[in-house]
Amino acid sequence: MKEDEIIRILLQRRMVSAEQVRACIDESVSKGGSVLDLLLMKRYVTPQQLENLGIKTEERMLGGFKLLRTLGQGRMGTIYEAQQVSLGRKVALKVLPPNLAQDEEFVQRFFREARSAAAINHPNIVSVIDCGVADGIYYLAMEYVDGENLRDMIKRRGMIPEKEALKYAMDIAEALECAWTAGVVHRDVKPHNIMVTKDGVAKLCDLGLAKRQKSDVQLTQPGAIMGSPQYMAPEQIEDSSKVDTRSDIYSLGITLFHMVTGKLPYEGSSIFEIMAKQMKEPLPNPAQFNPQLSQNFIALLRKMTEKEPSKRYQTPSQLLDDMRRVAAGKPLGTAAKPSAKAPAQRSSGVAKPAAVPVARKPAVVRTTEGVSPSSSFPVGAVIAIAIVVVGAIALLSILSRDTSSSSPLEPSASTGGTSTRVKPQNTSAGGGSEGEPDTSENPFVPSDRRETLFEKIDREYAMQPDVAVSKYNEMYEATGSEDVKRLIKEKIDSYAGRLIVPFKDKAENATDLEELLNVQNECDKLLVLLRHSVSLSEVKAVQAEILTRLSRFIDILDNRTKTLIAKGRFDEAGKEIEKLRRIPGTETVVRRLIQLLKDEESKAESAAKIEQKKKSQEAREKIKGLISAFEIDNAAQQLPKLKDVLSESEYEEMETLVTAGRFLKDAVISGIRKSFGTNIRLTTADNQTSTVTIKEIKDDKLVLADGSELGFAQLSGGTVVEFALKGAPQKDQRFLTALLIYALEFNAPPETVTQVFEMTKEVGVTLPEQFRQRLALRLLEGAVGQAKNLMAKGKYFDAGKQLSLVLSSAEGASIPELLRVNVESLIAECVEKSGLKNSFMGDVTFKDGSVMVTYEFNDPKQFADWEPSEWKKGEIPPCSWEVQEGALVASGKGELKWKPVLKGDVKVLVSVIPQSDRKTFYIEVCNSGEGVKSSAYIVGFAWSERVFAGVDRQGNKIYKDGPEKHFITEKTTSATKKPETLSIAELPKLEKGKEYHIVVHRKGDDILVSINGQSVMSANDKTYNKGHITLFAIDSTLSFTKIQILCDFDSSWLARNVKPK
Repeated sequence: MKEDEIIRILLQRRMVSAEQVRACIDESVSKGGSVLDLLLMKRYVTPQQLENLGIKTEERMLGGFKLLRTLGQGRMGTIYEAQQVSLGRKVALKVLPPNLAQDEEFVQRFFREARSAAAINHPNIVSVIDCGVADGIYYLAMEYVDGENLRDMIKRRGMIPEKEALKYAMDIAEALECAWTAGVVHRDVKPHNIMVTKDGVAKLCDLGLAKRQKSDVQLTQPGAIMGSPQYMAPEQIEDSSKVDTRSDIYSLGITLFHMVTGKLPYEGSSIFEIMAKQMKEPLPNPAQFNPQLSQNFIALLRKMTEKEPSKRYQTPSQLLDDMRRVAAGKPLGTAAKPSAKAPAQRSSGVAKPAAVPVARKPAVVRTTEGVSPSSSFPVGAVIAIAIVVVGAIALLSILSRDTSSSSPLEPSASTGGTSTRVKPQNTSAGGGSEGEPDTSENPFVPSDRRETLFEKIDREYAMQPDVAVSKYNEMYEATGSEDVKRLIKEKIDSYAGRLIVPFKDKAENATDLEELLNVQNECDKLLVLLRHSVSLSEVKAVQAEILTRLSRFIDILDNRTKTLIAKGRFDEAGKEIEKLRRIPGTETVVRRLIQLLKDEESKAESAAKIEQKKKSQEAREKIKGLISAFEIDNAAQQLPKLKDVLSESEYEEMETLVTAGRFLKDAVISGIRKSFGTNIRLTTADNQTSTVTIKEIKDDKLVLADGSELGFAQLSGGTVVEFALKGAPQKDQRFLTALLIYALEFNAPPETVTQVFEMTKEVGVTLPEQFRQRLALRLLEGAVGQAKNLMAKGKYFDAGKQLSLVLSSAEGASIPELLRVNVESLIAECVEKSGLKNSFMGDVTFKDGSVMVTYEFNDPKQFADWEPSEWKKGEIPPCSWEVQEGALVASGKGELKWKPVLKGDVKVLVSVIPQSDRKTFYIEVCNSGEGVKSSAYIVGFAWSERVFAGVDRQGNKIYKDGPEKHFITEKTTSATKKPETLSIAELPKLEKGKEYHIVVHRKGDDILVSINGQSVMSANDKTYNKGHITLFAIDSTLSFTKIQILCDFDSSWLARNVKPK
């Protein structure tokens, strides 16, 4: 299927939007590449969605890798299962999404992950194979781990036993030891980043946040948060740039807690609350969630998760020593001496990491609005924990200290007394006495290197009072100092007037609804902006006036809308409702008016439909009345006048009927004249039947022998058809088409419709679309009557075939449920009473005018309808045929024959799964039943000819299998005539373990073969039309999950084997 056809299907199914397609087209034009590949790459559509539509995507290549399927998606990229083409091995391929590929920082981090992981080779670390960029797409190839994510394991199992959890933790500790030795800190140890193989080995993956303790410092700025808050060490929360291996040990401890309890130790309504608990709350007792935990294990957990890095294990090797002791049931060893410094690296070639800070500096106060919890935070993101826990305490201690002697706050001369700066408490060269917080990073403290934060805001946003107020609001909500809050409120108030004055002017001058709504929107923004200002009350007063004026508009629009609805001017009413919808607080009014509009529209639409239907029916009856009276010219003149009354399909139907009447009139009159003077059975339009004698036709009326008269319009549809058939000079295609249309339109009896339909089949009549549904129903009604007559005579076999044939011809028609149920119950009765049900172990019914027997092998007894054929006289070939787990399994070389003898057309549907490397089997039709000597049409699959390939050193001939082929062959019992190959195909190639649906159809002189709905072979031959169906396995193992045979039986076999009840 072409790409544009696939995209058209996706748009029709609304699986992608037009905007998404246009964006991909633009990118394709500017940068090259396939539009469909871009849709897949941007995840607007998935390969699985395409496969569900029956669309097979072409193999997608990226660099030297073939993408197989999506394993997972995250913010930092998509991970695919892929194959490295050069080595033929499976890998996990991580691809950076297009939007992040534009971000230089993300690209650096992406390749940093590769560098960090590539430097490490350890069985407990997912290894990196390759990284690069192809067609503008950045990728990272990693070891493919066949196992389960630890996060999913915890979710599935709830809790993991202590011994098993400790084993996984030891594996990860080994990985951390290797990473630490290489100078790498992971910084995001958590269950999500741990894979457990099917062999129970834990592997550490996703070094996306890892850093080399010296070379990667430029990507992690002070104050940035890197990692997952639920598992982060306190020092990592404070400053991700200064973590070391002890931080990873802490995260592993939290992960271990999660494993054995099924819960996280610190939870909260926001990430900031979680991080606050991480920094100050002790680890909950894990025994309250899992009483089975040993005291040694709990002690290990507590030491791993000490708040101060110096009190934890200093290296992974120390941790491993105690883990091994706990695993052996021993208490912890002698604790290593505490260290305030980070442990030295073992590798002399890597710089030592910076010391972990213990005394925490006050953090810069910034807003956190809009930050959402995620697995990792982008560089530069500022979190509120510094505000809540650290910043507020430190700021308060700096700004409020020693207020008894002198205020730390004094006016700044540079701002005319309106700005405020914080007076430094200690001006010694050291920047403060020992033990006091360092105020050099305080934004309120003036220094030679920076201006105050107040001065900075006033300078940068002097012409943007709304932005300045926003900045001050952030500062107000960040600080915990009441003194600072008071000063910030003064700053906000100084800007408030510049915002309120123009707002009041707009409110006073607003007259129409549009202007009032604009003022209302601006009012909502000011209420938020001036939430900390004394001027807020002024804004609320203006808001009250605006709402009062808007309420008047609501009343006016409400009354106007109801008036328009009452007058039936629904479109205008809808526009008024849209105006109301824009006014805040009108939800109830709008809902009421919308419901009123829908109700009145529905009433008006129903009344209009009833009136239209009435007019349409009257118009149809008028035209039909003229045609039944054979006033054809009058009908042709009246029809155009009714075009506005009739629908398009109704008008076309009446046009066709006028044409039909014109063709039939002369034939009907001729048929009546041929009946003069004879007694005939005549039915009138009111279904009254009598025997009459027609004397003549006078003034378009039939004059009867008793002197009474009948107009043409008084004759039934069936009577008119009979006269037409009697008087027609020749029954050509046009005449029979007109006759069938007339019979359907004027309700001729079902048997009459069936009679005419059978005549039309001989000349190939195609009815207009609007008459086909009606024909199917009338034929089915007629078939029911005929079938009941046959059943009354005990001819159940013939009745069932006839009913199924007519039901199939009505396929797609809207058949009334009662009629369908009636037909299906009659068919079931025919199957039962014809003896077919008791003659077969498979499911049997009538279908398409034949018998259909289906085997799904859910019952081993179904095998009773089959028997192995003799290989030679008295010898059955070495082949196993058994029913196993809902399938007929063949193994070896041999033939299986279906017992019935068939004659005429036959259709065999086989669902088969090759289970061995060799996949050769035959389906034979018209098999004479003489074993290997039988004559038959052989349809072979996956057959390969053995060809001479040379001789070995001992002189023995060597043969090999040629290419696999499918074929149709006519096989004869003649000793002189060789089998004749009628058709050969090489595709499709059958694959081991895949299911195929094969159809072999002997239809007339043709043999048609399809695989999975695709035609693969055909042949024309009329040598045989009688025999058995056989299956033939050729040194292969095959599972036949379904065999369905649609056929007619040989009459002599039927008489011997199928006994009616």
